[in-house]
Amino acid sequence: MKNLEKIFLLFLLFSSCEKQKIIPVITTAPVSDIRNTSAFTGGTLVSDGGSEILSKGVCWSEGGIPDINSSIAVDSSGYPSFSMTISGLNPRNNYSLRAFAKNSVGVGYGPVVKFSTLAENVVVLDGDSRTDGWNCEYRYPYMDLLSLNEPCAVFKTSFGGLTSADLLSRASELVDTKYSNQARMNILVVWVGVNDIAVGDKSALETFNNLKAYCLERRFKGWKVIVCTEISMKGSGSFGECDLVRQEYNQLILSNYQDFADVVAKLHEIPEIGSYGAHLNGAFFCDGIHLTNSGTALIGQKINKEINLLIDL
Repeated sequence: MKNLEKIFLLFLLFSSCEKQKIIPVITTAPVSDIRNTSAFTGGTLVSDGGSEILSKGVCWSEGGIPDINSSIAVDSSGYPSFSMTISGLNPRNNYSLRAFAKNSVGVGYGPVVKFSTLAENVVVLDGDSRTDGWNCEYRYPYMDLLSLNEPCAVFKTSFGGLTSADLLSRASELVDTKYSNQARMNILVVWVGVNDIAVGDKSALETFNNLKAYCLERRFKGWKVIVCTEISMKGSGSFGECDLVRQEYNQLILSNYQDFADVVAKLHEIPEIGSYGAHLNGAFFCDGIHLTNSGTALIGQKINKEINLLIDL
């Protein structure tokens, strides 16, 4: 009889525990590092509700209250607190997000957090005919070769024959008007010098000073600036052989760029087009100044990499 009483009491206790099982309790972490297609968030599991957690993560939607039938990202860390980057969002959109946790009883949700993604990044490519894409085969600007890690509105404000002084005088009208306060990042790539040195017979220092002034003005207005070193070029002038003058110009950039730019794209380190005398190689230069398609492709690869490194910061 006593054994039967014990079994009955255990049954009552077990039944009581079963009745206490509830849906999980979870909180939603703040949303941070908001970009144009991604954001960083997470949550903390406060209680499993007395039952094994089957899944947990975050859910989000563009309209209404999100649930597990909306877009979701599942956490597999096994820890009560978790964080993650959600991706696949649309630029310049409003989102609602909350954490969730599911057990055998049901799904528990954290508080809803609202956030807005940023607009597309802005990328402006400024310079002379080398940026503009003039060559002896057909017009082929390196911007056509860019494959960027985030959605970007890409503009080319370059033009053949421009000098560093020309870029400085026209930037407020042609470059700064492309700046977007809604973009996560506004990036300017400037590549100039060949018309100063090989055509205009300017010194390395004068060319550099114009470049520096141009970049300082753009950074003051909020641009992230990528400045490019010069590649090989033919010609002789009052300041010496042009391919030597551009090396002096490059050294001024490399020694001082941190004072006026965010990144330096070291085009001179590409051996096929950047080494001394490379302009004599017809596979990459069509006239000693302008690039063939093969040379342009090398520029595109290098600048694409530098832009993506800046975007990924």
